[in-house]
Amino acid sequence: MAGNRVVQVSLPEGVNPAQEELAVLQGALDTVVALHFAEAAAAEQLERELVGDGWTVHSRITWVARATRGGEQEEVTGASKAAALRHLQDLIKADRVLSAP
Repeated sequence: MAGNRVVQVSLPEGVNPAQEELAVLQGALDTVVALHFAEAAAAEQLERELVGDGWTVHSRITWVARATRGGEQEEVTGASKAAALRHLQDLIKADRVLSAP
């Protein structure tokens, strides 16, 4: 499309992603941009209303990690995928300890 603006993203030093990884990153970034701009006006209005009611508001994108086994399910959030998975692993370990006889 004519007039599209492009954003470049720097990858961490030493990272050499495979073509498939680049495609996943591109898809994820396209999704984030689409979701952000699809709801931007509504989000700004909601934030103004909350601030108007005296709230200090912060929002961010976060990772969700979920594990299921049989009828069990655990779900946590984290600032990064690794942080969410570490939190999930810690929660599962704690559950084991608490449920041990």
